Formats: sequence, C-alpha cells, structure tokens
Amino acid sequence: MDILELLTKGGYIIFNKIVAEELGKEAAIFFGELCAESVYWTVQDKMEEDYFFSTRSNLKKQAKLSRYEQEQAKQKLLTYGLIEIKREGLYNKNYYKIKVDKMAEILLKTDKVLGKKVSRSKTSQVDGQKLAR
Repeated sequence: MDILELLTKGGYIIFNKIVAEELGKEAAIFFGELCAESVYWTVQDKMEEDYFFSTRSNLKKQAKLSRYEQEQAKQKLLTYGLIEIKREGLYNKNYYKIKVDKMAEILLKTDKVLGKKVSRSKTSQVDGQKLAR
C-alpha cells in the first residue's frame, strides 16, 4: 500500500467550496460535519423529527474546530437559516436539524451545482430534497 492509498482511506473533513464562498471556511467545515453526522444518524435510524444529537467535543474531534470557531460557525449557520438547534435533556444537549431547502437556495444562488452552471429557468424546478441525495 502506498502513501496515496493510505491518505484516501479516510480521515477527511467534508468541505464544500460553494458553502465556503458564502459563509467562510469554518462555517463550511462545521456544516459539512453536521451533514456527515446527519447521514450517519439517518442510516442508524436514530433521527428524531429530523434532529440528531452531537457534542461540542465530538465536533472538535471530527471537524478540528475550537470551541470559539464552532460558536462562530454555528451563529453563521443559524443566521443563514441552514440549521435549527434545540436544547433538550437533563444536560441541555444540542440537537441539530439541517435545513436542506435553505441549503438548496444557497447552492442555486451561486449558479453552481456540482461544478456545473445552472440556468435561472431550471433553478425554480430543483427540489431541495433531491439536491440532498
């Protein structure tokens, strides 16, 4: 096994360039990790009304963002309406919900979806749920 094979086996952070252009690098990294966790909990069939649980320490470990960077990213994502957060439980845990429809708006606003130009007439036909797949 060579070094390139080792590098491609995992350990990557999801980073969308379009999201980074709109929100900045830290918010894009934070959002990418939340998306990955959402997919994980969906596969595990542990989502509750599209919400999933994540801890600050888990996000730090996976996204490599400090507490301050996480808070800044979280505020930006809330401001743009890309996530919802509810606090529940004995220890007031954060439960996140990805707002796929809002993400679709941002992706389409830039006229770039998966690196391809999208005409204005077609953007109104795109469904947010289809983009999430």
